[in-house]
Amino acid sequence: MDHKGLKNHSQVFVCIIIVKHIIFAENLMKMKKPLPKGVSDFMKLRTSNLYYIDKSLMIRDIIDDSSDVILLPRPRRFGKTLFMSMLSYFFDQNHAGENRELFNGLNIQKETVFETHQGKYPVIFISFKDIKSSTFDETLGKLQELIVDVYSKFEFLLESQLLTASKKRFFSKIINGQASSSDFQTSLFKLSEFLFDHFKQKPILLIDEYDTPIHSAYTEKYYKPMILFMRNLLSAALKDNVNLHKGVLTGTLRVSKESIFTG
Repeated sequence: MDHKGLKNHSQVFVCIIIVKHIIFAENLMKMKKPLPKGVSDFMKLRTSNLYYIDKSLMIRDIIDDSSDVILLPRPRRFGKTLFMSMLSYFFDQNHAGENRELFNGLNIQKETVFETHQGKYPVIFISFKDIKSSTFDETLGKLQELIVDVYSKFEFLLESQLLTASKKRFFSKIINGQASSSDFQTSLFKLSEFLFDHFKQKPILLIDEYDTPIHSAYTEKYYKPMILFMRNLLSAALKDNVNLHKGVLTGTLRVSKESIFTG
């Protein structure tokens, strides 16, 4: 083969390679899943066939961790709410069978903890990510409304034969908006107690972005009353709470110089 023939042959070979790359890229684009932009609900992500980096083995890490309470500080837009949503769907005994299917094909399904812990617990899931205002009263009002919403999900406890009359009165005060500030500060602790009484199974408490109200208070100059409320709320729910199986919190602020967790 002369030089001209060799050159033409090389050009054909290059063209074939380019065409193969184009076909491969087109097939890859067809296989590519959409990115979950703005999606923080684990069920929606999994049922919508969106792109997902498998972080499910972190569930095993949470279970195996000897700490009763785990704080996971992460930067913003780091998937904290999606992660907490995943924990909620994994542990929650409500719709356990339906939730089980969300983990098909994920790494956690291969672990022994999947059978022993999936769908086995009452779950209290509360997110403070939208609790921020320019004044303490407005923020406190939003916090109380959020707690009322959380209680409303367990309104069936008012019919439980395993709760005393005094505990039902406290529950009613919360959902009817008749509770005092001190009642709300013990509300998460009380709810964990009520759930344990009813199910005879210690619940899991998930608190997403615990520090958003604190950050807003610092910025808007009402830090002292806010930190007092949050300290009492979290300390009551998390410190030596014998009714709690495990607590998990996410946040964005560093806490090394804050006394909120001295308890």
